[in-house]
Amino acid sequence: MINNLLLFILFIFPSFLNSQQTISEIISTLENPKKANGSWILDKTGILQESGSLKELNQIIDSIEKDTENEIAIVMLPDIGDNVPKTLATEIFNTWGIGKKDKNNGVLILHVLKQRRIEIETGYGVESILTDVVCKELLRKKTSPYFKEGEFSIGYKSLLLTMDNILRNPYDPPLKIINSTYQSLALPGKGIKDKIPENMLSKVDPGYEKKMIWRKRAIYFISASILSFILFRIAMLGSATYWKKKNLTKFQRENKFSVYSILAHGFSIIICNIGITGLLYSFLGSKFIVFFFLIPLILIIIAIVFYSKSLFKTWERKISLAPIPCEKCGKYAYEIPKTNKLINSLSKGDKLEVERKIFEFSFFECKSCNHISIQKYNGKSFHKFHPCPECNFRTIEKKYKTITEATYQSGGEQLEESKCMNCKYTASIKKKTSKIYVSVSSSSSSSSYSSSSYSSSSSYSSDSSSSSSSDFGGGSSGGGGAGDSY
Repeated sequence: MINNLLLFILFIFPSFLNSQQTISEIISTLENPKKANGSWILDKTGILQESGSLKELNQIIDSIEKDTENEIAIVMLPDIGDNVPKTLATEIFNTWGIGKKDKNNGVLILHVLKQRRIEIETGYGVESILTDVVCKELLRKKTSPYFKEGEFSIGYKSLLLTMDNILRNPYDPPLKIINSTYQSLALPGKGIKDKIPENMLSKVDPGYEKKMIWRKRAIYFISASILSFILFRIAMLGSATYWKKKNLTKFQRENKFSVYSILAHGFSIIICNIGITGLLYSFLGSKFIVFFFLIPLILIIIAIVFYSKSLFKTWERKISLAPIPCEKCGKYAYEIPKTNKLINSLSKGDKLEVERKIFEFSFFECKSCNHISIQKYNGKSFHKFHPCPECNFRTIEKKYKTITEATYQSGGEQLEESKCMNCKYTASIKKKTSKIYVSVSSSSSSSSYSSSSYSSSSSYSSDSSSSSSSDFGGGSSGGGGAGDSY
């Protein structure tokens, strides 16, 4: 039964992968709006028709074409599968021939609803005015803020009015026009949202582009999670076998194995968390990324950072307290309680290291020969002191005195004084210090332009008709323009 199910999945799954349309197939289904009804706009979503803005947007483009001879077309599509919007825009532009043939002064605005992507494609003749940077800024400042709020009609109107201003004033800096143009339009989020037709509701899906990329990688996430889980389990079992073969006590083996097993579990959890998050994100959207990935990952990192230090110190302590080989006979010596007699038997240097918490000491007694061994491990102040070259105890304390202050032009000089608390060894070394550097933070200066409002010189009458031409002028594009996601 399971084998039959797997065969069915393997048979049916490729058919889904190959079912999407190619760009040429998509274009073949798109009717040229100028030929069809003399319109500049092809709206396959029905949103502009539903909102009643189709006529007004056509009138704006009519006025631009009449006064500047530039042709602007808008294509609004619900979905194009996994095809690249930019490639489709270039192909539509050249297939329809947007712009005058002798001037190549056409502009195409392609909007793919489900991918939440808008592209501006420019003809050769307007690339010097509507550069890639200008197109990007037009979308980023005049269009995407409205589209994010579902105010598509206002977004198109804002884009067309600003583009109109730029094309009518080719000698004015376009970016200045974008930043200073005043339009009597509602601010993003304050206007009237377009009514989305019921059959288009499923297309309004934030993060579609990213989700599709992650969805394609679903098999990789699953494979990586399973593989990492298996590898870490193998590493854990391998470490257990390794320590078992080592000449260690059971206590030491268990502690070392614990370190490896916890690391293996921790990494397995992180890798699996990434894999599961990728799958959930690809199907549920970006709003779940915080809950399924960031929060667990942050908690894991915090736990590792704050817990690992004390954990490893505890393990180090336990391992150091485990039975050790006797220095005299080689058999195992076991820890014995600290007594005043044992502490008093320590040398002066050892006592200083204990008092200053440089080291902590444990005593081990061999049950065979009664030899007492001393085991020491790093204390809290270990890194504050340095080894003495004379007595070999870690009892040197260093102090620094400034001889010459460092300046912005040159370095200074300081005296490093070392003094051993055990054998009274002293040393003084002069050291050079680096000069003082100034951290310069670059601040971007903003140019202020005239605050005088701009109003388009052309008025759009509700009686104005579309251009008398029944087709676009035969222009072409080399791929100029820019795109933006919202």
